[in-house]
Amino acid sequence: MKALVLSGGAARGAYEGGVASALARSQQYDLICGTSIGAINAAFLASGKPDKLQSFWCDVLPSRVPTLFPHIPRLRHMLADLGGLGRSSRWNDARRLMHAISDMRVLNLFGERRNASPRSPIVALGRELDAFIDLSAIRCRLMVAATNVTLGMPTAFYANCDPTAFVRPSHSAQRVAAIEWRAVKAERFAMAILASAALPGLFAPVELEFEQNVCHYADGSLVDNSPIGLAIDAGATDITVVFADPVSTVARSCPQQDVGRMACAVSIFWQQRVLDYELRLVEATNALIRAGALQDRQEIRVQYVRPEQPIPGLDLLAFDDADAIARAFQQGAVDGERELRSL
Repeated sequence: MKALVLSGGAARGAYEGGVASALARSQQYDLICGTSIGAINAAFLASGKPDKLQSFWCDVLPSRVPTLFPHIPRLRHMLADLGGLGRSSRWNDARRLMHAISDMRVLNLFGERRNASPRSPIVALGRELDAFIDLSAIRCRLMVAATNVTLGMPTAFYANCDPTAFVRPSHSAQRVAAIEWRAVKAERFAMAILASAALPGLFAPVELEFEQNVCHYADGSLVDNSPIGLAIDAGATDITVVFADPVSTVARSCPQQDVGRMACAVSIFWQQRVLDYELRLVEATNALIRAGALQDRQEIRVQYVRPEQPIPGLDLLAFDDADAIARAFQQGAVDGERELRSL
């Protein structure tokens, strides 16, 4: 089984979208898995709309995010001002501090309005997403990782597949049983996808009801930023993983005086630990196969596509930066074409 796994990365998912759109032009995948912003990219691919990804990233998000989620550009500017303190004159420090305080006040006001009506911006974005993707058009298997914050456990939303038929290695049976599996129907498809991308602090959790039980779901990267394990559980043996960050980011992204980048670095370090667990799962599964314990399985091959260097000007919150988004998408498309030539 051939699988494509799309990781989280917030606005850096523009790069991932470019890679995915290039790969989908000539590659057929039996399964597509996604987490966070990767879940949105995965939905486009699974519904046969990779050509619409560029429009969604370069036109819809830069224009709609400032309107629907005005706190994101404000938060981005605030972190930039705070991160620049102590790097130039006292006058510039005072100016940055005043800007940061102004942004904090606006963020507080927005938080009060959002708490009064937390669903409306997400619902509006869900309608935008519905205009692009169609659950009935899905032909391959789709699995999306989210976090059930009500029950405190990972969730896998799925479409066009039956998780009871998955090939489950004995060493991962307990892990699979600890996941909440939820079939996604057309009327809640977009909201389930957005639930995977609802990063706490930026977006309110998404409320969904299954079997008359209402739960709140948040970003899947809290537990599974690169859902390689979901692909393995489904029986994938040829897995391509797309990352939004270069390896060098982990080593270089923690300057002492930049609060925003330091927080980003902590997030990347933590996500790397989760990824290390997934890679150990691959190694353990292959070891069992070579030992003859899983005679009905083939060894798992994993390959990666990621940027060689950080994309200039594209931080995690740069959804409204149309130029940076366009550059990232184009770079991703180039890297995706290069990956195709190497296959």
